[in-house]
Formats: sequence, C-alpha cells, structure tokens
Amino acid sequence: MGDRPPFSGPVRVEVTAAVAMPASAPKRDRLTAQPIRRPDLDNYIKLALDGCGPCWRDDAQVVELCARKVYASDGRPHWTIAVEADAPDVGEPVPSRGRSCARRDRGGQGCRAAPGVASPP
Repeated sequence: MGDRPPFSGPVRVEVTAAVAMPASAPKRDRLTAQPIRRPDLDNYIKLALDGCGPCWRDDAQVVELCARKVYASDGRPHWTIAVEADAPDVGEPVPSRGRSCARRDRGGQGCRAAPGVASPP
C-alpha cells in the first residue's frame, strides 16, 4: 500500500477469480458453465487474503468476505480483489448495503470492485 498505513477497523473483502474455460467445454454450455474443477475456491480465498495481508493489521479485521470463481468472459484468467474499509458503531452489525454474494457474475462484470486492491480513504 505504499506509504499509506494499513486499515485499522473492520474491512470487507470481495474476491473474484476468473479462470480460463477449458477448450473441451461444449459450445452450447459456454454461457452457463460453472468452473467446478480444481483449484477449489477456498484456495483462491487463502491466496487473496494472504496477498492482501499488508492492507490490514490483523486477519480478524475481515468481517465480510464475498468470493466467487467464474470463467473469464474474455478467456484471459484474472483476479479482481476489492478491500473496503467500514467503521460501524461499536456493537452494531456491519450493514451489507444490499449486496449479495450469491449473485451470478461473469468475469466480474457488474461488480463495483476495480482490479487490484483499493487504498484506504
């Protein structure tokens, strides 16, 4: 994060791992296919959180995590990782702001997250 200090409060993390579609995938299934082969989504999550470690002081600060593994719409594998600082009142639940981790997303399209890791405000 350069010369910026790490986040000190609760953070939300959104991870999208867009993987290459195998050439063996039938053309009729390419729009609806889901990447169910290895590596597992939890391995992508671990890698993303370990790589973003300098963005916060302690992993316990991650209070919301949204992750998905999709086929890259343009065929090129890539990652989208967004880190958002949030400072709710003590004892108040962290609002989800109407987002849902269950939404279907092709290659990060429709996500408000930009490629890379966001800087603190």
